[in-house]
Amino acid sequence: MPEYRYVTLDVFTSAPFGGNQLAVFPDAGGIPEGALLQIAREFNYSETTFCYPPADLSHAARVRIFTPGAEVPPPRYHRGSAAGGGCRIAQTEAR
Repeated sequence: MPEYRYVTLDVFTSAPFGGNQLAVFPDAGGIPEGALLQIAREFNYSETTFCYPPADLSHAARVRIFTPGAEVPPPRYHRGSAAGGGCRIAQTEAR
């Protein structure tokens, strides 16, 4: 079974265990497309974020967000800054 590196974060809080849980995969490039939703369902967090190299080099990452039910389409990223920040934190911690 393949292994993928991930980080879990509490966002929207200043207290440990007080915020919204977020799973972040800082390098999702090797994860098969069909596994993304399965992974999000396994975590059962309100959001699981998968980070890829940016298509536009002026950006830090390309991000895909999944809930346990479906992928969130980019125009509807209501928490995009949190997800993007989560990618950045996870990338830093993964080093």
